[in-house]
Amino acid sequence: YNGYTTGTPLLFRVENNAFKSEHYQKYQEIHRPSHIDFVAKKKYHGYQNLPGSGHFSGRVTIGLVIAGALAKMILTKVIIKTELVQVGALKDLTKLEQYLKTIETLNETVGAVLKTTISNVEIGLGEPFFGGADSLISQALFSIPSIKGVSIGEGFKSASFLGSDYLDSFINEEGKTKTNHSGGIVGGITNGNDLIINTITRPISSLKKPLETFDFTKKKMTSLTIEGDHDFFIGERIKVVIENTILAVLLDLSLQNTLLKELT
Repeated sequence: YNGYTTGTPLLFRVENNAFKSEHYQKYQEIHRPSHIDFVAKKKYHGYQNLPGSGHFSGRVTIGLVIAGALAKMILTKVIIKTELVQVGALKDLTKLEQYLKTIETLNETVGAVLKTTISNVEIGLGEPFFGGADSLISQALFSIPSIKGVSIGEGFKSASFLGSDYLDSFINEEGKTKTNHSGGIVGGITNGNDLIINTITRPISSLKKPLETFDFTKKKMTSLTIEGDHDFFIGERIKVVIENTILAVLLDLSLQNTLLKELT
C-alpha cells in the first residue's frame, strides 16, 4: 500500500502460456533418459504432473528469483556477481560463441562451471551445526534443477594444498585475510571476506537427437525423440537464479543475526 509492504504475505502470479502438454504423453511409458519420468512415476504412483515436468521443471526457479529480488532490496550493501569459468570442455571463454554454435549444430547440450563472488557480507552469519552458512547456501543451490556440484572457496582444490599454504592469515583488526582460500566462511560462519561460491551445472537432458532408452510397455529398447523447445545451454540464464538463491539465504541468516542481537 502506497509502495510499502503491509505485513501480509506477498503473492506473485507468473503466467506461462508457452507450453504444449501433448509432447509429454509418450513419456508415460518411454521415459526420457536422465529425466524425472521414471523416479517420479515410482514415487507418486502415476499421479505426478508429467506435462512440463511439474514441480521438477526449471520454471519453478522463478520463485527463487523473486525471493532473491526481494532480498536484494534489503541487503543493499551486498554486491554479487557470477561469471562463467568453464563451459563443457572449453576453458578459453574467448572462443565461447563459436563453441556454442558447434554444440547446437551437433544437437548436443553442455553444462558449465560458474563462480559467484559476494562482497560486503556481514561477519557472523551462520548457525552451527546444520545451520552453517555454507550448509544452507549449498542446500538451496542444490534445489535448482541441473545443479550437480557446489563448493566454497578453493573447493575440491583444497585437497592439493599444504596446510601452511592454505591458511588465510589475518592482516588487520577487521578480520581481513591475506588470502581467501576458505571462501569467506569458516566453521559455517561468514568472516567478512568475499564469499566465493562455485557451482556446476550438468548438460541439459533434452537433446534434439534420437536417444536410446527402454519402452516400459513393449519391454524392449527403443529410440526416443524429445519434442518441444529446450535449451541446449543454460550457463548464462542460470546466473540470476544462482545469485538470487544465495541472496535469499543470506537474508534469512541476516534476520537470524538481527534477532539474536535484539535478544542479547
